[in-house]
Amino acid sequence: MTPFERWSVWLTSAVSVGTGVVYLWMKYFMETDEPWAVVNHPWQPWLLKAHILTAPLLLLVLGAVLFNHVPYHLREEGRPRLLTGLVVLAGAAAMILSGYLVQVLPSERAIEIAALAHIVTSFLFVAALVAHSVRFGSTERATT
Repeated sequence: MTPFERWSVWLTSAVSVGTGVVYLWMKYFMETDEPWAVVNHPWQPWLLKAHILTAPLLLLVLGAVLFNHVPYHLREEGRPRLLTGLVVLAGAAAMILSGYLVQVLPSERAIEIAALAHIVTSFLFVAALVAHSVRFGSTERATT
């Protein structure tokens, strides 16, 4: 993976996850004093919009990595970090699918289930990405 790809993955992941976590906090853990308020915090709609606008950038970067990084390492002997890489891919796929479903499902109950799946798979993606990036016992840096 090139340094540009590495930083792109981390930057888009950080912004997308950051806006998602702050939105999650505002929506589910904050309460407003205003009895007729639709949102719990004035920035809540802006965080949701920022999350929805930055997530496609993450998707674009993950797609580039999928076609450059993954095939190279699948041909590699021994395939270090294969398991964490597969969990990153599975977590990303589930996170992306559930994120789209939250926006298009017709019933409130289905949206709640998709939102819960999106939250869980997003945390799985982040944990797997961190685990995949750790170089256990290795002092050399991979350049591809």
